[in-house]
Amino acid sequence: MNRKIIIMVLASILVTLQLGVNAQKFNRGQRDADNRPRQDMQKMNKGQMDATCLPGLTDEQKEKAKTFKVEFLKKITPYQDQIAEKRAHVRSLSNQENPEMDKINSTIDEISDLRAEIMKAKAAHHQDIRNILTEEQRILFDSKRHRRSHQKGGCMSGKARVNPSVWP
Repeated sequence: MNRKIIIMVLASILVTLQLGVNAQKFNRGQRDADNRPRQDMQKMNKGQMDATCLPGLTDEQKEKAKTFKVEFLKKITPYQDQIAEKRAHVRSLSNQENPEMDKINSTIDEISDLRAEIMKAKAAHHQDIRNILTEEQRILFDSKRHRRSHQKGGCMSGKARVNPSVWP
């Protein structure tokens, strides 16, 4: 009787320890200054705005899309760098003995302004891409199916494949 109880207690302890170890595996990976997972900008944008994978694109459309993407990345990279610096600054201000909330709040406001600029640049980039597409390509580009199709890595990979016979 006592032996069964001891075995059951040991088994439950082992299961509990194993669950804790498995839960920690999900938190691994590179992290930025705020201990948030890093997101490569190209990966993040690929699922949202990469038009080069649309079926039926002409070479001219592909070149224009690549040009727009390079211009977009050049525009937002300084904003991203400034955001990373300001996040580190907020963190250092927050870790002080007597944190100055006015400085912390103003730096947070500056981060918000920079993020708004990135969002505006994304919206402009999206419209630039839409303007070079045909109506059918535009519908696909705007659809959630197109955005999800890139998240698993690659053009039209995963379950969200588009039927190529529909496109010329």
